[in-house]
Amino acid sequence: MLVATGISGIVFGTSLSDMMNLPLAVVRKESDRSCSGKRVEGPDKTYGGDPLYWVFVDDLISSGTTYRRVLNAMMDQYGTGQILAGVMLYKPRDESSYGIRSLEPKLTAPVFTLFARQWN
Repeated sequence: MLVATGISGIVFGTSLSDMMNLPLAVVRKESDRSCSGKRVEGPDKTYGGDPLYWVFVDDLISSGTTYRRVLNAMMDQYGTGQILAGVMLYKPRDESSYGIRSLEPKLTAPVFTLFARQWN
């Protein structure tokens, strides 16, 4: 499953999930009061008892605030039956630092970088 947050994450994640034929979950900010009231919009908690492997899709990781918010939301929604399998970052080519080494909790999943074209 792919997991995205924010407008650009939803746009990019929707296209990517369609191309990869994977479900998409969207993590809302705590301040977002949607009609459903859910913090995570996505597949049901159960996948036949198997662990739920997911990939976080985001533009970049800088301070780690969004990363921690998404990790916490996924833990709240799916409990210990979920595993962060990787991170896909899409970001314009002219930005160079990610801040991944300083994240807490430490990011142990593989990180993939996809360069998105920046239109002027």
